[in-house]
Amino acid sequence: MVPRKTLTFLGAVGSGKKTLIGNFIWKTGPNMLIVEKLEKNGIRRLDQIQPFAEQNSIELAVDLSPYAYYIVEASKEPDVLLWVVDANALDGGEASRKELVSSLSNGSVRPKDRLLILVNKIDQMEWSEAAFSPLAVRFRDLDGLPSKTYIIPVSGFHGANLVEVPQDVEWMNRDSTVDSNVAGIVLGKCLADLLL
Repeated sequence: MVPRKTLTFLGAVGSGKKTLIGNFIWKTGPNMLIVEKLEKNGIRRLDQIQPFAEQNSIELAVDLSPYAYYIVEASKEPDVLLWVVDANALDGGEASRKELVSSLSNGSVRPKDRLLILVNKIDQMEWSEAAFSPLAVRFRDLDGLPSKTYIIPVSGFHGANLVEVPQDVEWMNRDSTVDSNVAGIVLGKCLADLLL
């Protein structure tokens, strides 16, 4: 039997969570029964997958051997919390940063295994390292982060850096050390790598 883990996607409204979830599910190979239900009901856009699943009590899962990750809307203690930040946010991610600090400090969410901070919509910033780095550093330097906290750039819309690192973005291909005891910015690894 495949071990089950839970994933919860949180973050500010407009950060691209639904599109990111839909693309991640699609890129990791969704269950064909789910695909049939989606097609039968005219679900064609990635941002429609999660709402449709919730309305119809369909369990969304991502199969990343050796685990099956089940996406749950609002779990207080998910195995993995994916915090989605909009790289384009006019406030530089400050509201999202404050919301994350508040959620962790008041105990409204406590990831059991790890926290992944996904800087989404980096494609809209022309894959700029200069746009990603200051935002990532502001999140990395927060007090009270779980020891296993990793920050990566992604594009939920294009599905980039979800299951493989984009080869055409040079700075994202640098290897960085993943230290399980220190919150850090991770390059050279995609979201799927950090879930294993």
